Amino acid sequence: MGSKQAIVALAHRILIIIYHLLDEQQSEQKLGLTPANEHANESSKRWTVRTLKQLGYDVTLQMSDTA
Repeated sequence: MGSKQAIVALAHRILIIIYHLLDEQQSEQKLGLTPANEHANESSKRWTVRTLKQLGYDVTLQMSDTA
């Protein structure tokens, strides 16, 4: 696999992770997060943002207005 294909594959995987993080976050907020789940959620966000920045993207996290 070429380097460009690898970058696209990694970016695709990161976007899927972000989608699942955001999708699961809404259902967890309704049920209430335990401290362990909050920590894991925050760690996942930090890892994802750091990875995207390493790929050269400018990343800003913002809470959605939809409930």
